[in-house]
Amino acid sequence: MIGRSSKSNMSNMFTVDLEEWYCDKIFPGFNPDKSKDYVIRSTRPLLRLLEKYNIKAIFFVLGSILDKHPDLIKEIHEKGHEIASHGYSHKTLFKLTPDEFEKEIVKSRKMIHKITGKYPKWFRAPSFSLSNKTKWALPILKKHGFKYDSSIFPFESRYYGVNGCPQEPYMINFDDVRKKKDCGIKEYPIQIIKILKIPYIITGGFYFRLYPNWFINFWIRRLNNKGRQVMLFVHPWEFNKTIPKADISAFGKFVTYYGINRSLKKLERLIRKNKFNKFKR
Repeated sequence: MIGRSSKSNMSNMFTVDLEEWYCDKIFPGFNPDKSKDYVIRSTRPLLRLLEKYNIKAIFFVLGSILDKHPDLIKEIHEKGHEIASHGYSHKTLFKLTPDEFEKEIVKSRKMIHKITGKYPKWFRAPSFSLSNKTKWALPILKKHGFKYDSSIFPFESRYYGVNGCPQEPYMINFDDVRKKKDCGIKEYPIQIIKILKIPYIITGGFYFRLYPNWFINFWIRRLNNKGRQVMLFVHPWEFNKTIPKADISAFGKFVTYYGINRSLKKLERLIRKNKFNKFKR
């Protein structure tokens, strides 16, 4: 049976976007109450779960979180997780000029070094906003010592994404992000599956909360059996049922809150069935 198969020997990647619970909300009329901080109470249960199963993750940390919670970031680093950059303001690349982006990168990089003693090698753009319209970001990342990127959502959606990208990690072409060329940065795109030629994301965010575990397990196993590593991406707030209920559209509420009450237990069941760890250089 699909849900009862043993773990694959392939180690998949576990990544975390550490940001405020309201950062990626793009729904009309969304005006969150920013007076309360949910970062620590959202992150603690996830850290305990990772420690329980000896999983080391890549934490893409937003600059404002580095500012507010340096002790938390230091603790995450000391537990053996890798601290990476998620920019500073959570503005997408589409909303930043190259100069503004570079200033954010320099600031984030310095803050991470101050807390951990190491400069980050990994970057993930807010809302997976790297595309051929924003490829100017790649030479800036290389200039500041980044070696790895995970900013490509591999099919075009209403808000972001790029069609036609490789599905496996690849040396990304600075002139065309859909093509391979060793320009100095290795791209780790989010994986998709295709059912009747329709692309689906199954391993993170709302998509992880939406689909049943047997379905996710089946496709992780299928990709692993083909030699393809899967990247899981989560946000700590998705495991915190106490986050405020925003006055937004029914669709917005569905995307934001669906499955949160049971998401941590669901994640633990997924971890038991599959092998996860951080990228090893």
